[in-house]
Amino acid sequence: MAVHSWNAHPIPGPHKGVPADRMCENDQTSKIPLPALPTHADVVSQFEQLGGSLTPFPQFGKDPLHGKSELMDLRNTEFTRKYLDNNIFHRLVHGDDTLFVNGLQYFISISIRLASTA
Repeated sequence: MAVHSWNAHPIPGPHKGVPADRMCENDQTSKIPLPALPTHADVVSQFEQLGGSLTPFPQFGKDPLHGKSELMDLRNTEFTRKYLDNNIFHRLVHGDDTLFVNGLQYFISISIRLASTA
């Protein structure tokens, strides 16, 4: 979702516009098919083989819908329906975290509600 938010937010300045729209207007860019990208594990391995080190974030909490793909899809659809066009990322990077906090609380409430029906 963060990538979608980034690609959908307007950029000011001389090259202003929405990155996703600019990509479609400009023949010099194209989407990369997901199979062409290395996996997270492969990237980490390559980075570490080149001498880099990463500090993994500890897992916190547990998704109550883990392993229930149909319910996860329902949650994502419901969340996206309400928050897709609200441009959470754009408002967050400009100092307004209200939409992010409300969206997070909404995502959690959807998860709890769907988990109680399972």
